[in-house]
Amino acid sequence: MSKTIGTPRITVLAARRAQLEAERDHLLDQAGVSLDELVDVDPEDPTRGRDAVSASLSALTRTTLAEVTAALARIDADTYGRCEGCGTSIPDERLEIMPAAALCVACQQRSE
Repeated sequence: MSKTIGTPRITVLAARRAQLEAERDHLLDQAGVSLDELVDVDPEDPTRGRDAVSASLSALTRTTLAEVTAALARIDADTYGRCEGCGTSIPDERLEIMPAAALCVACQQRSE
């Protein structure tokens, strides 16, 4: 990830993490679901855990939540800000607008 001039990378990542976590929490709140419910899977009771959560989320919310969760995982894996298509750095401007972006503009256009 390219870093903003004069801003340490760790500060930028902390800001992006906070933004992504706030978006995730907002999506879960809209769906009336807690983060614990999202990860609490009970194989004996399919009405509990991810199956129940999935049923209550709209398709768009599920997609957005998956993108946000993947972006948080990329932060943890130290791959956030690198295009998953070509490996180049995703410009800070794109990440400011779309913090969950996994592709640079060129790769995103090719995938559409």
